Amino acid sequence: MLTFSDVGLLKEGGRIEISAIDLFHLRGLLLITDATTADVRHLVDQFGLVTEHPHAARDGATMIHPRPKIGVNERGFTRRHLDPHTDGTAADRPADLVSLHCLRPAETGGEAVLVDGRRVLARLNEQGFGVRAVRDSVRLVYHRGGAVRSVFEAVAPARYRIRYRDDELAAPHSELPGLVGALRAAVAHCAVSLRLRAGQGYIVDNGRWLHGRVAFSGERRMLRYLAVLRPESAYVPGFTVPSDEVAPDDAS
Repeated sequence: MLTFSDVGLLKEGGRIEISAIDLFHLRGLLLITDATTADVRHLVDQFGLVTEHPHAARDGATMIHPRPKIGVNERGFTRRHLDPHTDGTAADRPADLVSLHCLRPAETGGEAVLVDGRRVLARLNEQGFGVRAVRDSVRLVYHRGGAVRSVFEAVAPARYRIRYRDDELAAPHSELPGLVGALRAAVAHCAVSLRLRAGQGYIVDNGRWLHGRVAFSGERRMLRYLAVLRPESAYVPGFTVPSDEVAPDDAS
């Protein structure tokens, strides 16, 4: 389980220091603690531009809590578990950043689950599938039709982003024997949990980190922002491929 011993939100005189952004650049993950909603919004604004979402309020914030009735793709508004996924998998350009801030913790359960896509790809490579084979053969297929997307997409020479979900809406598919099973096993193996109390949360690179949660009881309330990077941002989203195999046409 992750802890908050390496906290990425540093405050002095009520302001968030820019060093938090420097920490994010190292791993595409920032843990937040003892933060107000204003703190989190200020930090998100330092990284990017908050985007609209059908579930969001006018300021771009989405309150995620159990609702008495839900529709399609609204499992997040229940007390059930959420499989690790990236947000906006069907979009041409998914959000670059996902921020989740705990306002009220669950009574039991409700731990956040995070999976580093770089570790997933590295594990598949170590098992002999190879980066190029994984890139070229694994697709995200929607059960009700729609665009077929690459799970691992090359965004720059030797740099990838992941687009993933495995639920009632979409699932990974490959013609290579055993690869989908290995991918699912790698996601499970690389998952870490994070118990959140009020004021804690995270910001993740949506092209590197999958996020989900454990089923819970109580009235867990989380505030979410989705954002795209600012044009002047120095951060490069996604992750480098494992160093022991770079696909030839990805090499610079």
